[in-house]
Amino acid sequence: MLELRLAQNQIPAGHVLRDGLMQAWSLSNTLSRHDMAVATGLAKSRVDQLIREAAECDIARRNEAGREQIARHMPPA
Repeated sequence: MLELRLAQNQIPAGHVLRDGLMQAWSLSNTLSRHDMAVATGLAKSRVDQLIREAAECDIARRNEAGREQIARHMPPA
């Protein structure tokens, strides 16, 4: 059961890696979205959605890092 649980817990990390790779390849025009869909067995619209969600997460992460940096340099209130 432990081995099965470990395998199950690795699935989200695999999806994050896959989504990040698809985002990087779409930004660099290395691989078409159609080819990504064929390779992953997903519909092209789902690939588009995953790439958009990965980009939104990146934007949110960068915005949060910027807010934290600004907050460190603000005078105490």
